[in-house]
Amino acid sequence: MDVILGGGLITTPAQNAIEGEVQAAPVAADVSAAVLAGMPRNAGVIFHEAADAIIYVDQSLLTVLWWQYERQQYEKERLGDLWVDHDLVFARDGFKLQPGGMAGGPQDPEKVSARWRTVRNRLHLPELFRLHDLRASKINNDLDAKENPVEVSANARHHSVGYTLSRYGRRRPDSAKKLAASSAGRIGLAGAASLTAPALASSL
Repeated sequence: MDVILGGGLITTPAQNAIEGEVQAAPVAADVSAAVLAGMPRNAGVIFHEAADAIIYVDQSLLTVLWWQYERQQYEKERLGDLWVDHDLVFARDGFKLQPGGMAGGPQDPEKVSARWRTVRNRLHLPELFRLHDLRASKINNDLDAKENPVEVSANARHHSVGYTLSRYGRRRPDSAKKLAASSAGRIGLAGAASLTAPALASSL
């Protein structure tokens, strides 16, 4: 995973250096703690999960990552030898840690679900409201806001834009009207709208 900062670059050992510039959206859960610790707090970043996956992170989300990193550092100190570091920002913490269990590794999906149910109940959300529904809502909201479908698909980690549009795409009246008007303008029909039918017929 690479992190590009302004004119400089911090990389994890397994990655090659790539020059880049500050960019500024969702981020993978396996953010490297070592990389985050070495970054200025006001840096725009790019996370490379793989050669074909670039996830952009803006300043507001970077602030959340820093908050999580600092909270986790406290948890790491509190647990002492029970923490086995895997260089993750969203690592398994001491929440309902079983006897003999170790923290610091990847999240346990069951514990994530348990915490989600607690948050869902506190917010009085329907029982059928799943974490995955948040992802679907974001994709729909991005498309409704006329964001570039190519970028929406890339951030969702879908295998193709076609899949994103077939799964989440729908006709949006405002977009359809804009398309019709733009098409008419490009082929020179925009001025014909002011002509009455008889006048149009007599001019042919």
